[in-house]
Amino acid sequence: MMLFGHELSDKALSFMAAYEQELDKEIRFAALPAHYPQWSALNQADGFQIIGIQPAMPDAAFEATLCHEIYHAYQFACGFPTVISNDKNKKDVVLYTEHLQGNVLDLSADNTIREYGFDDSFIMNKRYKNLKSLSISNFAACREPFDRDLLAVDLILDFHSITENQKSLILQKLEAELPDVYKQYLIYQRRIDRYGYQTPIGCFKIFGFIINSMELWPYCHILYQDEEIHTLEHFMKFSAADPQGSA
Repeated sequence: MMLFGHELSDKALSFMAAYEQELDKEIRFAALPAHYPQWSALNQADGFQIIGIQPAMPDAAFEATLCHEIYHAYQFACGFPTVISNDKNKKDVVLYTEHLQGNVLDLSADNTIREYGFDDSFIMNKRYKNLKSLSISNFAACREPFDRDLLAVDLILDFHSITENQKSLILQKLEAELPDVYKQYLIYQRRIDRYGYQTPIGCFKIFGFIINSMELWPYCHILYQDEEIHTLEHFMKFSAADPQGSA
């Protein structure tokens, strides 16, 4: 099968077949322009889902990215929660919720495609290069409050795919330059370790904890089990119904 100039391997086709049969909507594909800010994206439409992907990647990276997005479609079909901004005009909230959802759900997606034998180092090396450059600059681009908040959430994913030595060096610089971000990241990571990100309820609790810690309930909500969770009280009700830890 050819897709945007890439001949998909048997492994990729096997992965796609295994997960697409679990979906509740048809998947369609679209080529993203080179200037698009992400390598890929998954969008919902009436009756189908669209996976957008940039074609200008090596074959191995293209396959890993494609299967990564297919796994996201599988997550939503299996009831994983989503975080939604209440007001699309509040650009900071929209960006923050997109990063929060994407980074947490990516943890599971990344693990899955690696276990299947895909190589996602092309994307992850670029993420690490950007993070390293940020560290070398003493996090000069993250001095405003919103930028620091976003960095704390982005580190959830950035630190997921680097060595402990690489992580330690950046954390040392982060603690010295932005101690508030350092502390916030550690709090988030402890909750992620506690709840786990491989299950819908685990991701739900991670989302709710971070939204609550950032006092964002008035500005966004979690869609989970066909309900919109807008308040801490509603979130606690769903969390208490599951025995895996507490909020």
